[in-house]
Amino acid sequence: MVVALSAATPPPRLTAWLEWLGLIEEDIVRRLSANQATFREVMRIYDLNPGLTENAYFFAWLAENYATTMAVGIRRQRDTDPDSVSVARLLQDLQVNAATVTRAWFASTYTSNPLGLVVGNRDFETFAPNGGLHLDPAIVQQDFDTLQSLTNPLKKYVDKRIAHHNAKVRGVTATYGELDTALEELRRLLKRYFLLLKQGALLCADAVNQMPWTDIFAMPWKIG
Repeated sequence: MVVALSAATPPPRLTAWLEWLGLIEEDIVRRLSANQATFREVMRIYDLNPGLTENAYFFAWLAENYATTMAVGIRRQRDTDPDSVSVARLLQDLQVNAATVTRAWFASTYTSNPLGLVVGNRDFETFAPNGGLHLDPAIVQQDFDTLQSLTNPLKKYVDKRIAHHNAKVRGVTATYGELDTALEELRRLLKRYFLLLKQGALLCADAVNQMPWTDIFAMPWKIG
């Protein structure tokens, strides 16, 4: 089904959503993903140097602080507080205003391409299957539910073990696997709703650090 370009009115909330999306992208790509990439590179260097395991206190300290920082950051993106700017809040707002995100508007933004109308309608199918005329709120709800489910262990860990040390709650933990899975879901959602709101592909939601920062490990250090 190819919808014509009539009634191609932008969503009234589009300006706010784009502002939120920019802040979310900054947090996910330049903070959380950058932290993950840096930590993985440091641990790769650690694994290449067996002698470091004889006194691994620094790396244990680094790992604990990395996990805490990442858990808090991921929890931030699943926050639904009305004053928050997060992936979760963006999804909630999109769901409430789903009828204003129309296929006609979305497809109309592809006019620079000779096949723009066809491509725009094709891309919108992921948000409104079977030729739906506007964003399907059920699809947004599914994304919201998945985000909440995958980040719930980290929220519980932050709430019970970091923000508040609850003596009544024992055994509340989170794993690096859960952390990585949650961050991957945040990256997926960022790319998905980048397409919806900006009609473009976010080519890389992973951080790429071009600086030779690992050179510091190739020189002797003074410790006194």
